[in-house]
Amino acid sequence: MSAINVNAISFHYTENAPVLKTVSFEVQEKERWAIIGKNGSGKSTLLKCIGNLLKVKSGSISVEGKPVTSYRFKELARLIAYVPQAGNRSLPPYSVREFVMLGRFPYQGFFGLPGLQDRKIAEAVLQLTDTDALADRLLHTLSGGELQRVFLAAAVAQKTGILLLDEPMSFLDPLHQAMMQRSLDRIQEEFAVTILTVTHDVNHALNRFSHICALTNGAPFYIGTTVRFKENARKLLQDIYSITFSEISSCNGHLKYYLPEGVA
Repeated sequence: MSAINVNAISFHYTENAPVLKTVSFEVQEKERWAIIGKNGSGKSTLLKCIGNLLKVKSGSISVEGKPVTSYRFKELARLIAYVPQAGNRSLPPYSVREFVMLGRFPYQGFFGLPGLQDRKIAEAVLQLTDTDALADRLLHTLSGGELQRVFLAAAVAQKTGILLLDEPMSFLDPLHQAMMQRSLDRIQEEFAVTILTVTHDVNHALNRFSHICALTNGAPFYIGTTVRFKENARKLLQDIYSITFSEISSCNGHLKYYLPEGVA
């Protein structure tokens, strides 16, 4: 069943500088898509358009068969959760538990008071994302890696079928990258969610995702399965990033990795 349908969308901040140009693809339920491309190619903008955080200038986006623009705010928040890029975020003076509870807002009434079910879900999500030990810490006391998992936990608490993640591994050390990946694997296994992730790590994209959306200058360059991408990965990566890549195999030979060599 189709989760997301992106139909010939275009977007620009200023009239003579298009950011996205006639992008089309369809995401089925439970698929994992990696969105790759150079800086400035429109990756984050595409994610925000799908989440209706930005309005497309032409074309259309549907979520579960309805135009994304037709949903009310809380309705869409029950379908899509968005985790923005790490960086200079303004952090509220909340504990981790209080912040994760905010993810339950689409299901709460006028006064926004959490019920027993909301609390149970929040506690389960804290455990699922390895943030339960941080539950009583204030947000501003957390490291970047800890904070990134807390933002993921709040998104998962929304209990949506679609997760939009904008560079969730950026600025994380190897330990926190591994912990973030473990959290995502658990979320996929337990909730069978559809995931779209903007990433600069091409090896992560090729070895952990089912589909690739590659953008160049705001236009789709490759849309399709990771399996098909790997059939000509070195050439495709060279064309996307304008540098040459070498290919190496893992010790067991099951995986291939691509290392940049130089400007093409």
